[in-house]
Amino acid sequence: MRKIWAVAGFLAVAGIGCSKKSSNTSTSLSPTDQQFVTNAGYNNVDEINAGYLASTNAADSNVKAFGHLMLTDYDGAQSAIVLIADSAGFTVLSSPDPAHQQQLDAMQNLSGEAFDTTYLRYQINDDQAAIALYQSEQTNGQSPEVKAYINKYLPIIQAHLTTADSLIKNWSGH
Repeated sequence: MRKIWAVAGFLAVAGIGCSKKSSNTSTSLSPTDQQFVTNAGYNNVDEINAGYLASTNAADSNVKAFGHLMLTDYDGAQSAIVLIADSAGFTVLSSPDPAHQQQLDAMQNLSGEAFDTTYLRYQINDDQAAIALYQSEQTNGQSPEVKAYINKYLPIIQAHLTTADSLIKNWSGH
């Protein structure tokens, strides 16, 4: 748990985990867009924390490298979503949602192949949910800024899903 909170603390200190309400609101977001930004922020933080765990705890070097990639990619995604939230004058939280916090806590107690397979399954489930979230917003959202964010990050999430799926299939042969 200390490692997860250390990452959250790093994000808060670095100014990328939590947005501040902007006094200079340049755009407003529909309730649908606001909900997406909130959920995307949660997803980003969840992926950053899980990626950190994998980059430090994974037994397999490919899973470790994938965790580092997740940490890097979602750090950029979080910075971008915070900017969107700031421009709309609301806050993106820098902590994981309760369901993901439970998963992160459970993974922290695992090691070796058990950690690696659990992490990859977690990634596959999260990526599938994120893709559905992004596609729904792409259809129902109104904000050009949010749609531009989706156009940039949805292909990255889809690539993550492909990689995680490939890694887990390689593990099933062990």
